[in-house]
Formats: sequence, C-alpha cells, structure tokens
Amino acid sequence: MTFDATKTNFRNAEIIGSKAQQEDNLLSNRLNEIGREMEKLKNSVDDTMTELEMDSIKKKYNSLKEKEIITNQNFVKEFPNSLVSSHILNVYATTWGKEKTKELFNQISIKNKESEYGLEIQQYIRLNKNPKIGEQFVDFEMPNENSQSKKLSNFKGKIVLLEFWASWCGPCRKENPNLVKTYKKFNPKGFEIFAVSIDEYKASWLKAIKKDSLNWEHVSDLKGRKNEASLIYGINGIPDNFLIAENGEIIGRNLRGEKLNEKLKDILE
Repeated sequence: MTFDATKTNFRNAEIIGSKAQQEDNLLSNRLNEIGREMEKLKNSVDDTMTELEMDSIKKKYNSLKEKEIITNQNFVKEFPNSLVSSHILNVYATTWGKEKTKELFNQISIKNKESEYGLEIQQYIRLNKNPKIGEQFVDFEMPNENSQSKKLSNFKGKIVLLEFWASWCGPCRKENPNLVKTYKKFNPKGFEIFAVSIDEYKASWLKAIKKDSLNWEHVSDLKGRKNEASLIYGINGIPDNFLIAENGEIIGRNLRGEKLNEKLKDILE
C-alpha cells in the first residue's frame, strides 16, 4: 500500500494499494459531497437571521443528515463483502438501532460476520434491550472501583438515577457539579445514583471521580463505547441517564439540572 501526503495534509492523503481502500475511497467521495453541503449551511448562519430562516436551514441540514445515513446504509447493502461495510455497521449500530442494524447485518457476508467488527455487532444485537419510559429497568452486573461486582438491582426500592458518563466527556464533567448538589439534597430522602463509566483507562476514571467529588456508586467494565450496560440500554451519546422508580419502572430519561430536581421534588417531597 502507498500513503502519499506530499501535496496535501494527513487527512486528505492519497492511499492506494488495496480493494478495501478503493471501497473506502468510493464511500468517502459519496459522503464528501454531502459534507460540503452541510458545511455551506453551517457557514451561512448569522445573528441577523429570523427564526423562520433558521428553521429553514435546520430542516435542510436535517435532510442532509438523513441523506448521509441512507448513503452509509446503501453502501452496506451494495458491498456486503467489504470490510468497510462491517466497519460502518459497527460504528453506527447504536445510532441506527437494533432492528436496522440486525437487518443490515443479515445482508453482509459470513466472513464479515465473523470479523472483529462482526463479532462486536453480534454482541450489540444480543445485549441490546433499549428499555423505554414506562417499562421495567434491565438489570446488569459490573465491577466498581475496587473490582467488587455490583448490580443495579441492589438499589431496587429506592429512586435511582442510572447515569452514563466518562472522564473524557466534557458535557458530563460540566454537569457533575449540578449532580453533586442534587445528590446532597435528595440522597437523605431515598435518592441514589448508579454511575456507569464509558472509560477505557481506570486511572482516568478514578481521577475524575475524586476530582469531581462524586460520592455515589460507580461501575465500569473499562470497555469504552463497547461497555455492556451502554449496549443494553442503547446509549448513543453521553451524558445520558434513566430515572428509575422504587418499583423498578423507568420514569424519566436524560433529566438534568432543574428538570431532575423538579422530578425528584415531586416524588420525594
């Protein structure tokens, strides 16, 4: 294989020499056109625009995002034998959801199904439950900071916030001070937090817990975005959370700041 960046930057280097690279280049060319249109839309936004004009741009942008999704999915269908297809499907599995992922996975080759990407996709399909508000929580077991196994069901009978976060997640760390205040206020009244980290490095995870003064239950299998609890719950991005009632029913999702406080106040006060 040949990598040539003499006339451009690393990102736009020319790579030749393999069929998989040719297929990847083909997909990139299809996506680059959509990407350029999206960039034009973003650059067209300014402070003088009316609400109607902003809505129009948002609709066009969302339409391009949908076109991007369809382009990737069509590539998987068109090239079921390509390793690029199994890679795409692995990357977007949690974004596209279990049903679409399963549909596309059934179309790729046996060789791709048995690849590293394919095995990870199979794990997602096997584990994912994607529980909704109004349904019962799905139990799981995972080691804490001291390698002791902890279950979510250990907190049944209390109001529990199942929190998904990571030490490297800026928005998560920014929200942590608010969560600390909420915990201090409502923990004496029966509120608990069961925090699942999407970290890969234990040292970074433990450092963040200490620095942010997160004095509640923490668990992680240190598998990064392949964290088993995140696959079970269909986590596509963090921070994310599920609020679980005493009877195990999911009564809220992605509640933060005052919205979480108001919900807890209604329940516990």
